Amino acid sequence: AALTLLLAGCLGPYAATQDFPVYTLASLSEVASLQRLEPVFAVLWMAGLLPQVAMGLYACRVCAASLGGNRPPWAIVPAALGMAALGLWAVSSKSVQSAFQDSSLWLTLTLLTGGGVPLVLWLLNKLRGTPMKRLLSIVAVCLVLGWGLFGPRGLELHQRVLIQAIGIDKTATGYQVTLRAASTSQQAEERLYTCAGATLEQALESFSHATGREPLYSHTGLVVFGKTCAQAGLEEVLAPFYQGRPTVKLSLSSDSAKELLSAKQDSNLAPVEEISALVETDLLTFYNDENRPGSQGTLPVLSVYKGQVARSGRAVFQDYRLMGIEKAG
Repeated sequence: AALTLLLAGCLGPYAATQDFPVYTLASLSEVASLQRLEPVFAVLWMAGLLPQVAMGLYACRVCAASLGGNRPPWAIVPAALGMAALGLWAVSSKSVQSAFQDSSLWLTLTLLTGGGVPLVLWLLNKLRGTPMKRLLSIVAVCLVLGWGLFGPRGLELHQRVLIQAIGIDKTATGYQVTLRAASTSQQAEERLYTCAGATLEQALESFSHATGREPLYSHTGLVVFGKTCAQAGLEEVLAPFYQGRPTVKLSLSSDSAKELLSAKQDSNLAPVEEISALVETDLLTFYNDENRPGSQGTLPVLSVYKGQVARSGRAVFQDYRLMGIEKAG
């Protein structure tokens, strides 16, 4: 009860968007030891997954025992491989993750596993055969060893691009995304990238196809929306950011987000840190303001004057759609 009250008081309506609200709450705390709890959460989730997987495999063994008599059933090996393949498929595909979050799918699977599978096993119990345990065990060992030796490796640092800021503009065909990449030891200056797609997710995915490098969004501190994007509504474009950093700052460009992030000072791109210093509204604040009864979300409006980025007003939103702009006095 105390944890629920703490989550509701600190996160507000934003807590409903989080898969792991406790983790989000810990990352927002002012206690340094609680702000970087990724290893602790990873260990806890892995510790919970181990007995869950073991129970799942044991359930497969019990169900398959009706086909194999008292001897260890052969179905345990393909069941384990199937679970591993399904897990790898789920973490590598956003569409699969969305499908597994559909409650109707889980209702269908519950009915199938609770009634359909036992019925099929009862019918097949009449057709017991000799299990090929040894052959399947050898195949399983070879697959595991092959995956360990030749499976995919993690990306090296030079294969990644550290994204500091994201600009989103609405176009006639979809979205145009402008990315500001941090400087590295190989690249002294910040870089500017532009990509497009029918949806925001497709636009972001096209970056990897075009550059051959993987964007890293864990350090993204600023998101800028173009005026056309705000007029069309921000509810759809905000969704991909909910599972990221709730403290990412949000702002509106008086024209296009690309123009704002492309602003140059003395032939160099305006530093993202200086632009972020002009913004005080973060994702957590904006979401809660939009979802509290009688409240409206607001975002600071930024403009470019002779290469300089400055505050020019405040944008007022209703149901994530731009209602008007109050110019600075």
